[in-house]
Amino acid sequence: MINLACRRRSKTYAPVVKIIFLVDTGSPVTYLSKDAIEALIGKKSENLPSSIHVLIQQQEIAVECHMSPEKSYFADVNVLGINFLSKLGLTMSMDFKMDQFTLNK
Repeated sequence: MINLACRRRSKTYAPVVKIIFLVDTGSPVTYLSKDAIEALIGKKSENLPSSIHVLIQQQEIAVECHMSPEKSYFADVNVLGINFLSKLGLTMSMDFKMDQFTLNK
């Protein structure tokens, strides 16, 4: 799990929202829960978009994030997929002795 600062790309002065992600290198895309999308949009709505572009932990590159499928086991989970790592040119290092991982540029 990793806590990252996120902001909508389409709004210049959109607020930064801290979102906790589960890192899943087996997921081809990044998913956001309904609550996370509502926090980024700034309002609760019945008609949320199925995906939005989000600046995650930086200001230059937006990553397309899909809404977590409503009737799935991970509907309430924010999943950081391989599209994020690939688009930002990141690698992941695992330290099993310390029970931690790092994302490296």
